[in-house]
Amino acid sequence: AQLHELERIGQITTPELVERRKREEIDEKMLIFRVKGVVSVYHPKNEFDSYNDDVCVSQQQHNDSDVLDGRKFIVQAVNDLWDINPASEAQGWKDGETRVCKVVIIGRNLDF
Repeated sequence: AQLHELERIGQITTPELVERRKREEIDEKMLIFRVKGVVSVYHPKNEFDSYNDDVCVSQQQHNDSDVLDGRKFIVQAVNDLWDINPASEAQGWKDGETRVCKVVIIGRNLDF
């Protein structure tokens, strides 16, 4: 009983206890394994001026300082490796299509 009390208050350490504490700490952390999604992007107007002509951009503006990009952007991630790229021009936002940002996150302890 005294050994359990010392263990409970952290006054005793064995390799097994150290390993168990590490597992408990990992079990409580948020871990992201995989991310996939599609996002709509606004560019600040001052940055947009620096893009070249092959960027397909809608005339629609979010506000006076932003320009709406006509392309869909694909978000993909595995662990800490993230990649965000525009989809092909054929897969861009269609006129009248409702723009949405959808992202799926697979992981552990994702309690936001």
